[in-house]
Order: sequence, then C-alpha cells, then structure tokens
Amino acid sequence: MRKIIATLLAAVYGMILVVTPLLAYTGPTDVTASVTVTEVCGLTIDNSAISFGTNVMPNTQNNSADKTVTATTDPEQNVNIDVTIGGTDWSGPGSMGVGQTKYSQDGGVSWNTLTGSAPLFSISTSHSKTSTFVLDIPNNQPAGSYTQTITYGFSCD
Repeated sequence: MRKIIATLLAAVYGMILVVTPLLAYTGPTDVTASVTVTEVCGLTIDNSAISFGTNVMPNTQNNSADKTVTATTDPEQNVNIDVTIGGTDWSGPGSMGVGQTKYSQDGGVSWNTLTGSAPLFSISTSHSKTSTFVLDIPNNQPAGSYTQTITYGFSCD
C-alpha cells in the first residue's frame, strides 16, 4: 500500500511540475505594430480652353487671356511635387513661336516667356497656384485662327 501511495504521490508531484510552468507568470510581452503610409501626389489642372480674343490686331503686345489656369495639388499630398509648364509653337496660317506667349505666377507682376518646358513651382503641401497668360502678336502676322498647346507636367519626389 505504501508503494501505491508513493507512486500516486510521485504521479501527482510530476503533474504539478508539468502544470506549474503553464500557470506561471512570465511578465510583460512586447508586440510590434507597423503601418506603411501611401505616398499621395496628384495635380488637378483647370483645363478649359484659353482664349486671347478674336479680331486681335497685329503688333498687339500683352494681349490678356480670357481666363487664368489654376493648378491644385491633392489635399492629402504628403510628398514634394515639382510642376512644369511648357508649350508648342502656334499653328495657323503663319508661323508664331511659343515665346509669343508669356505667363505669370504672381498676378502679372513679373512675366516669363513660355518655352518647350520650364519649372513652374515646387511645393510639399496641398496648395493652388494660378497662372495668368498674355500674348504678343508680331507685326505683319498673317490673318487667321491660331492654336497652341500649353502643357502642365509634374513629378513627385
């Protein structure tokens, strides 16, 4: 009988030794959390047509456009955005170079000659910029309708 009791005690003691580590307090445990925030970079351009008027006389300087063009960055923008502006030569019955068009970013205080492509502005937060345009018509420019393409481009850093 002692042998049975000793065996039972040994078995119970063995179970206690096995179970005890499962019930033991091990202290605080760290868990790592992570997130990846998506880059947001976008530009919206008011791309309705610009008109410099009809029946404009040759040798007209600084003929104002009928509207401004607004470039607006995305409201959630979180990276730097570099905006460029460029244009093509005017096409029509006569030749008229891209540089006949000028643009301003400060409401007409200073003017830049439009080229094939040039930096316009760089910004790292949500923002809008307005471009104002004027056109110089050379002396003796042939009569007719002319068109030009003005291109806004952007890249994200």
